Amino acid sequence: KLYNRRSFYKYMNNIREAKEPVSVFYLDLDNFKKINDTYGHEVGDELLCKVARILEAVFKDGICVRFGGDEFVCALEGSKGEAELACYAESFLGELAQLIGDYDNFAGLSASIGVVYTEAIDDVDILLKKSDVAMYEAKNSGKAAYRIAK
Repeated sequence: KLYNRRSFYKYMNNIREAKEPVSVFYLDLDNFKKINDTYGHEVGDELLCKVARILEAVFKDGICVRFGGDEFVCALEGSKGEAELACYAESFLGELAQLIGDYDNFAGLSASIGVVYTEAIDDVDILLKKSDVAMYEAKNSGKAAYRIAK
């Protein structure tokens, strides 16, 4: 029930036209393939739905999109400092850890998050790329982490 890519680009283009600041969070579930391979796609689908509900709760003032597979992108309009961006990322990671603790099937799962902030959007794809690079930095640092692009 999350938005799709088309809705995301429409949302971001509206922000660009309004010349508003925006934050983009690029999330990838760590070890998700293991869940599908071990317990089946039905359990994997259940997990994706639960993750979507967490994202909607944490990023309720923005937009959340399933970009494909186990990748999600959330965007928040408005000026945000680094501490506030960290709070959003930590809140999601905490909620996900709680979910994982409640289900034996989800053991070993975590998320890596890349965050980027800009005062005005020049190019949506460049923002996505920067947040994706930051996400991979988080993943390479040991997973279950976030990085804010500079």
